[in-house]
Amino acid sequence: MFIRPNIISVLELARNIIRKEFNEENSSDIKYKTLMIASAINIANRQLTVGTKSANTLTKELYKITYPDQFNTNDPDPSYQKITRQLCNDIRQGKYDPGAPNSDRVLKLLTEIVDLQVDIYSPKYKKEDK
Repeated sequence: MFIRPNIISVLELARNIIRKEFNEENSSDIKYKTLMIASAINIANRQLTVGTKSANTLTKELYKITYPDQFNTNDPDPSYQKITRQLCNDIRQGKYDPGAPNSDRVLKLLTEIVDLQVDIYSPKYKKEDK
């Protein structure tokens, strides 16, 4: 049996190599491309470590709200696009206006989703003193 590194270790190694190989003597085009690659690797790493499970849990919760009659806990991961499209239509129709059933629950879920996305795509945002 071979011992293989996990994907997170591979991403960290790739990121470190890119950072070490880049130097100020490179042209601005190479510098830009290198930084973009390093950024993409960082995002992929955070997607894996921050919480796929959390994202799936939040998606299932939105599915329960937007399709209450169709929800089945044994369903494979529902389409996030389908769920958010229905949620947007419901919001436009006032289904989750303040005081409506599930309005607090939807607000809480959407806040958690945005918080998770900030952790993945803009973690420095939370670190900044405001």
